Amino acid sequence: MLRYVPGFTRVESSGGEVNENITMRGILGVEYVMFMEDGLPVFPTMHTFFMNADNLFRPDENLQRMEVVRGGSSALFGSNTPGAIINYINKTGGDELQGTLKMSAATQELLRYDFNLNGPLGENWRFNVGGFYRYDHGVRDPGFPGIRGGQLKANVTRLLDNGYVRASVKYIGDRNQCILPLPFRNPDDPGYVPGFTNYGSMSTAEGNHVVVPIPTGQLELPLDNGLRTQAYWLTADAGFDFGTGWHIQNTAQVMQNNQEWNAIVPSDVMRDSVWIAGLGLAADSTKLIYTNVFDATGTTRLAFDNPNHLVAPSGEWHVEKPISAFQNQLQLRKQFGQHSVSLGMYFANYTQTNRWYFTDILMDVRDQPHFLDLLAFQGNDTIFVTKNGFRNFLSLYTNGEGQTTVFSPVLGTSLQLTDRLRADVGFRYEWDSFVQTAENTSPVDLDGNPATTYDNETFGNGSFRHFNRSMHDWAGSIGMNYALTNRTALYAQGSRGYKMPALDELLNATSQAQVAQFKPRRNWSVEAGVKHAAADFSLAVNGFFTVLKDITSQGLVTDPQTGNPIWIIQTNPENRSYGVEVEASVEPIRGLSFLATGTLLKADYPDCPDSSATQLPCPKGRTSGRCCSACPRLSATCRPAMRHRTGSTSSLTGTSWIAATHRSPTAPGTATGCRRTAT
Repeated sequence: MLRYVPGFTRVESSGGEVNENITMRGILGVEYVMFMEDGLPVFPTMHTFFMNADNLFRPDENLQRMEVVRGGSSALFGSNTPGAIINYINKTGGDELQGTLKMSAATQELLRYDFNLNGPLGENWRFNVGGFYRYDHGVRDPGFPGIRGGQLKANVTRLLDNGYVRASVKYIGDRNQCILPLPFRNPDDPGYVPGFTNYGSMSTAEGNHVVVPIPTGQLELPLDNGLRTQAYWLTADAGFDFGTGWHIQNTAQVMQNNQEWNAIVPSDVMRDSVWIAGLGLAADSTKLIYTNVFDATGTTRLAFDNPNHLVAPSGEWHVEKPISAFQNQLQLRKQFGQHSVSLGMYFANYTQTNRWYFTDILMDVRDQPHFLDLLAFQGNDTIFVTKNGFRNFLSLYTNGEGQTTVFSPVLGTSLQLTDRLRADVGFRYEWDSFVQTAENTSPVDLDGNPATTYDNETFGNGSFRHFNRSMHDWAGSIGMNYALTNRTALYAQGSRGYKMPALDELLNATSQAQVAQFKPRRNWSVEAGVKHAAADFSLAVNGFFTVLKDITSQGLVTDPQTGNPIWIIQTNPENRSYGVEVEASVEPIRGLSFLATGTLLKADYPDCPDSSATQLPCPKGRTSGRCCSACPRLSATCRPAMRHRTGSTSSLTGTSWIAATHRSPTAPGTATGCRRTAT
């Protein structure tokens, strides 16, 4: 639906039905876009690790319409959202009984059932009830049902002489497959590697419900849960008109969600001999065997014989992320002839728990790949380098919980200055208080044998870090609209918005000084355009310029000394974009209409964070040189390859994944600077 809205320059779901990649005007990602239902956010923050707000709604037959506010003024209509607001308006029922029943079927065993029923429940009562259920292996079949579940919504409304009172409930019990990077070759003319097809998946049933040992017992990896949403929302809404132009509305909501994130995360693809050589094994010989592929007798595991000779060091990640929230929004409006004034008050408190279990696995490369084990032979001794397909049973563990309180008043006015000229002015203030607790970790060797590296785990040690941070910011907007005729108008607008940090960005901080580096990101925007609306033709053309500043974020990198993943805080330069948006519609004959939209955009993303970016320590044996974890301009002292994920990922956080492999400019066989891959 959003592809029909000018300004949304990236709307794609190649990673699955949820956690989609959305970009507004080139530089504002999904964390700057608010999703609402009936005027209230589906969750107070749009962006968290391993879950975006688009996990928390599903379009279905309950929807009456969709409203979008894009650009600078969206910062006034919702807390903490300078990019755009998408508001889904649900059906509430009218004077007549109406209903819809729909069945859909497609390839990959897709079946979906939708229904909706709404209408009167007596003279002054209205109701709506509906939902869907669907079952699907997914466009890339993982070897098990990757997508299944549905949604149920219901509301009942009591009509009053001067307003209404409404109660609503929504329940989502749904699982979605998470599709992550796929194996390509030849960046100049990309194509799949041999043995992988157009509908292949790097997920596999061999990783589904496998069990690994951890210090507290055993961990089961429910890969078929995928991105699981199991949540409910209870909402109470009331609105009243008091005469003489006064209107008041209050909406309150509680929600709770047991969110999960489960996926196989491929990190690289290489020849088997290259991967084995990189381990630095002191072995007489090695042998790769399949973990779960046996000979005809079912007793002997077969040797690795994939014709492409490719292996994929990967991870299988299980994340438990319970969240909850309370929200209340009060709105008061007063009409003074052709002028109006509005006052709003928004309050929210939300909680997030994070329990992350990252494992390291080894697979071959094919549609639905097989797990692999590596054996190393030293004389008469056999060393299992991997165990049951796992390079490490638990390479990263995170345990933390926190909460955020949001208080945000807003004031707006619309002034009819002349018969043709109208001015709209608004101001929003926001105060956020963050509280975060996270468990410290220590290495644990489950069997006490240093030769069996697959069970050298990272786990919580029972001590905790405690952080808090309060911050505030404001948004403002002023717009002018001049009516040339009763069908054509010119307008111009300038605005300033903000984006508060996500609570999860405090989760992996190691000190209060790191937490203090986080601050609101600020967005400045100007636009101007012309709009024309006739009975059978309409046209809107506008130009815009947008700047995003004060960009502080976290990055997950590999420490070249230890090989362990570590989190860093980095500051990026400002991003800016400018362009033109066009929207046109024509209805040549009654009942037949054509719609065309387009965006011409130029956006600037500077590559290298400034010199204040957190630095990684130099590799062992190196005592000098700039070992910057974020900048592609590395000195020759940083020879060991460092894999770096800048920003966040469609799998990890829902925004774009950028992986850069940093190598020394003088390292044999490597290019100077960075090799960048975006998926």
